[in-house]
Amino acid sequence: MKTASEIRYENLMELLRQFKSVGDLNVAIGRPRADSTLRQIKSGTRFSNGHIRLMGDAVAREIEDRLRLERGWMDHEHGVDKPPEERVLRLAISRPSLTDGRAGWSEDPQAAPRSVLLEASWAAERGISAEGCVAALSEDDAMDPLIQKGDAVVIERGSEDSAGPFAGGIYAALYNGRLRCCRLQTLLDGTLSISYENTRFPREQIPAAMAEKGLVVLGAVLAVSRLRVF
Repeated sequence: MKTASEIRYENLMELLRQFKSVGDLNVAIGRPRADSTLRQIKSGTRFSNGHIRLMGDAVAREIEDRLRLERGWMDHEHGVDKPPEERVLRLAISRPSLTDGRAGWSEDPQAAPRSVLLEASWAAERGISAEGCVAALSEDDAMDPLIQKGDAVVIERGSEDSAGPFAGGIYAALYNGRLRCCRLQTLLDGTLSISYENTRFPREQIPAAMAEKGLVVLGAVLAVSRLRVF
């Protein structure tokens, strides 16, 4: 049976395959690019007292928190018999923009972290794929406590139901040029009701002509941060 340190080492190597280098992974978890901690763990640096540098709980939890991985992800095996690209799904953090009224996405070079890593089998069960989904950072706390400012949300982009009618699910939208997550519900007369979990944000209602009111629905929110699912 593998030890916890051996499993964490394998998962570190998996992350390094995804991020291409120790420096890029350091940046993704908020450390200086030249920080030596992960490099020492990777190489098994032996200290003067004879101890080998292993990954402790603090570093494992830091990686999970910064990369939006499920708590304990570093401590479990993730199908090591499969190729790396089949074990972990990477979604780059992106920003939406409008061109001729149509939404598009581009990677956000200033985002921290730069990407979200999801267990591939978990994502596949929920219809999350690199082709059909995108990740973005929440810009406010309108949906707090479900979605907090800075959380990474996984959005089903270009989904057929993005034009409604809506039944109260959680969606990401460009609202007056700002990315916002909210609940959308289409009323009987076609009016669109916009509501939030945070009571500081009042419920709104706008006519069916959404684009004329500055609202463009980007897609349904499928998951957020540490694999919380909607």
